[in-house]
Amino acid sequence: MAGALAAALASLVLAGPAAAQTSIQLDLTVCLASDEPGPIDPRAERIDRRLRREFRYESLQLLDSKRERVAVDSVLSLGLPDGRQARVRPLSIDERGALLAVDIEGAVKVDARARSGHLLVFGAGRHAGGRLVVSIEPRF
Repeated sequence: MAGALAAALASLVLAGPAAAQTSIQLDLTVCLASDEPGPIDPRAERIDRRLRREFRYESLQLLDSKRERVAVDSVLSLGLPDGRQARVRPLSIDERGALLAVDIEGAVKVDARARSGHLLVFGAGRHAGGRLVVSIEPRF
């Protein structure tokens, strides 16, 4: 009896809650920040609050977004308006957050760790008189 209890406890310790996490919801968004006067897209207000600390712009337009549940080691892709791709691959999920491999063709290639609900924002280069901005928000 004691041996069975010890084995059960050991399996709980080894597995832990993070080991059961095999997928993650990712929100991937592409915006255009421009120096041209214009509105801030209401769908991009949270991104605007984050970006205002980084650089100046007059308008922010949400161009595309995608929300999907993605398995660890699978890739979520979203096309940018200039033909390049933004790709995100969850590498691991644990108590410290999700480790994500981010690849924005021609702009960013980095592994970044984020807690659930934390917004990651990356510049993706110039486009149409402004700057492309890619945001990633993991939920787990």
